[in-house]
Amino acid sequence: MPRKEGVTKRISTQVVPVAGMTKSVELELLQVMKKLGIVRAESYNKLGSINHWGLDWKKAYPEVRSFRTPESLGLPSKLMEWTVSDVAKAITAQQAACTEAVVKRIYKRFSGTYNQKRRKELCRQLKTLAFLENPLLHRFVRKEYQRGHSWVKNQIVYQQGGYTCKQLSRNTYQLELAGLRRGKRNKVIV
Repeated sequence: MPRKEGVTKRISTQVVPVAGMTKSVELELLQVMKKLGIVRAESYNKLGSINHWGLDWKKAYPEVRSFRTPESLGLPSKLMEWTVSDVAKAITAQQAACTEAVVKRIYKRFSGTYNQKRRKELCRQLKTLAFLENPLLHRFVRKEYQRGHSWVKNQIVYQQGGYTCKQLSRNTYQLELAGLRRGKRNKVIV
C-alpha cells in the first residue's frame, strides 16, 4: 500500500469565558445539553456497533430518527440532526483509525514478498463486512476499535444557520444561539 503524504490537519476548539448571560438562558442551555447528551449516547450505542460499520454519516440521522424522534425529547429537529451528524462523523473517524491500525498489524504479521497475496486479500476483506467471517481480522478489529466512547459530555453542535455572532466592542462578542423554542434566540456575551 502506498504511504499517505501530507500532514494530518489538527482541529482545536477555542474555549472563551462567558462574560454575560441571563439565568434563563443558562437554564435553557443546560436543558439543551442534557437532552442532546441523551441523543449523543443513543446514537453512539446504535451507530457505533459493527453492524453499522462503514455507514455514511449522511444516512445516520434517518437511522437514529427511526427509534428516537426530536419531538420525544422536545428538541428542534435541526439541533438533533447536527448532533447525530457529529456523532456519525466521530464514529467514521474511529473506524478509519481502526482500519489503519489493523492494516499496520497485518503488514507486521505477514511481512515479506511471499505474503503479499495474503496481505492484499486481508486488506480487501477489511473494506467490507467480510472481515466478520475471518477470525483473525475480527479479533484485530475488536482489539483496535474503541466502540461507543465519545469522551464528550455536554456539547451542543451548531452549524451555520444555528447561530449569529456580533462584535460589541474590541474584545467582546455576542453570540445568538438557537434554543428549544422556534424563533427565540439565546444571547450570550463572550
